[in-house]
Amino acid sequence: MIPARFAIEMQEHGWILRSDIIWWKPNRIPASVEDRTNNVYEHVFHFVRNKKYYFDINSIKIKGKNGKPKNPGDVWMINTQPLEGEHTATFPEELVEQIVKCGSPKNSVVFDPFMGTGTSWIVTHALGRKFMGFEINKKFFDFATGRFNNRFKDKKIIDFGD
Repeated sequence: MIPARFAIEMQEHGWILRSDIIWWKPNRIPASVEDRTNNVYEHVFHFVRNKKYYFDINSIKIKGKNGKPKNPGDVWMINTQPLEGEHTATFPEELVEQIVKCGSPKNSVVFDPFMGTGTSWIVTHALGRKFMGFEINKKFFDFATGRFNNRFKDKKIIDFGD
């Protein structure tokens, strides 16, 4: 119940929970658990500080059965994305792309306090936003920097680490 406890704690600190999106992972890694069901989803919470906030539903609409764009709803079926390295809790670029597109206008700043392998950094940059992130684990930060450098060879990185 950690996600639920987190959501409650955030609300107690003044945040407004606008949506609890379920990321359904159809190609999840099989688990060898025998005493419970295998987890096939994760929560993606959409918190805001104020009742008025930026949200662009048009940027994430999906094609409906009638061929017209429609709201994607709160269950997103997105495959996991393999990534070499030691970090085991990586998010697929497609998932992060959905979040960044609807939650931030171009040229805005996206902040990731737990940047891990740098997926949010890479996606944010590719979508024309600025990025600020923190990562306490030096190995993960170095991995993220390498990923960014490999993808965007022409960009200068500002590192205030160490």
